[in-house]
Amino acid sequence: MYTDSVFGSANVDLEGTEKATTEKLLPLLKKKYVPVVAGFLGLSPDGKVTTLGRGGSDVSAVILGRCLDADEVIFVKDVEGVFSADPKKIINPQKIDFLEAEEAYSLVSAGAQVIHPKALMYKQNSMNLRVVGFNAHNLLGGTLITGEVQTDLKVQSRPIPLSMITLVALRDDSLNVILSLITDVLPSNSKIIGIALTSGSILLYVENASKLVLSLHEMIKNQGLAKAIHCIDSVAMIDVLGCNLEQIPGVVDVVISPLAKEEINLYGVLTISSTIKIFIPWNEKETALSLINEQLNKFKNQEKK
Repeated sequence: MYTDSVFGSANVDLEGTEKATTEKLLPLLKKKYVPVVAGFLGLSPDGKVTTLGRGGSDVSAVILGRCLDADEVIFVKDVEGVFSADPKKIINPQKIDFLEAEEAYSLVSAGAQVIHPKALMYKQNSMNLRVVGFNAHNLLGGTLITGEVQTDLKVQSRPIPLSMITLVALRDDSLNVILSLITDVLPSNSKIIGIALTSGSILLYVENASKLVLSLHEMIKNQGLAKAIHCIDSVAMIDVLGCNLEQIPGVVDVVISPLAKEEINLYGVLTISSTIKIFIPWNEKETALSLINEQLNKFKNQEKK
């Protein structure tokens, strides 16, 4: 495993590692040997031993599988797979049989300690990952992870406009009640895209909101849970997507600072795992997309240097 010289959190040199794998491991496999390769460790350009940091053995396994063009990499863990909740906190959680790589990344980035998030960044679409337990009777069970995560930063916009609904609660303790009732009055053709809570208020970003606004207003009048409701239509949503996005210092400022310079009004920002959602006026969407893409390209070029 060849890496750079950052000891403690080294980055893998894929080209060098693939070459070494082809020259040293493949001949052994062709002779039916079973090589045992130490995880977590690498070799820097000047020949010094490096470590890949926490989760380095997971990263090593995925990279070796990738370099060997493997169909599947199997992780043997102290759990039988990925579960619907933490078995240490929830009684009788269910094992998940199948996960998309993006779904798995969201879970492990949020703290599910099954596979290190960095390992999923090296997974390619052609190779599956499988998590099984030490006591598994065979290696065909557990949780199968397919697909790949979005590693490059990507910017996209929602094709139709949204509405931003603000509900001002009568009391802070009314917020939970209002939230529980929103789904009851949500029309079938409406879709909630995002929710934000502030002190005494709820913000909803909604597709096809006109009927929902009427229903929520009736709820306010009849149940007295809120003081007022306000709706702004023609709201554009721009997504900035990228694996490990939340680990990039200052990335939110990088994304929104060019909008401020051009005096584009910002209706809201939501950060969810590897996604930043930005809400702006619909008529500013194309300008904002161009500005954000330009800024991210500059940011990526600086990172390479």
